[in-house]
Amino acid sequence: MITNSNLGMSLVQLTMAIAWLTGCAGTKQIVPRPAEKITIPSEDKCWVVLYRLNEFEGSAVGWKVVANKKQIGRLGPGGYLFWECELGFVELEVRSDSMGYSVSGWKQFHAKPNELMVLETELHAWGGRISVLVAQGERRKKLLSALNRQKK
Repeated sequence: MITNSNLGMSLVQLTMAIAWLTGCAGTKQIVPRPAEKITIPSEDKCWVVLYRLNEFEGSAVGWKVVANKKQIGRLGPGGYLFWECELGFVELEVRSDSMGYSVSGWKQFHAKPNELMVLETELHAWGGRISVLVAQGERRKKLLSALNRQKK
């Protein structure tokens, strides 16, 4: 038997679930951007751009981005972070801790001088993980072109 209190609780739970699935977390960069436009650095530096696919699932949740134990920012759907990283070994962590459910992804790479590392993320909710992939070739070109057209 459904009572008014059960119905009310079900509606609250349904509303919260819809808000979680359809909401939209924003992107906030904590460290400074190395340049206005995303390009290959001209000095002995490595720049990294990390893009999050604009997915419906999990869009209400921002992802915390940490490189070598230093917080870079929070990444929302369709957003990106662009920063200068130290040369050498880099351990990148992307994680979400929301509503008691935690997903994360890792990427390790070697940052080289005069390099622009282009990475993209994707949520695999059923596997409970975030993939961090290196964008290469035509995908890399299209992604950089699209990101440089975005207003920051």
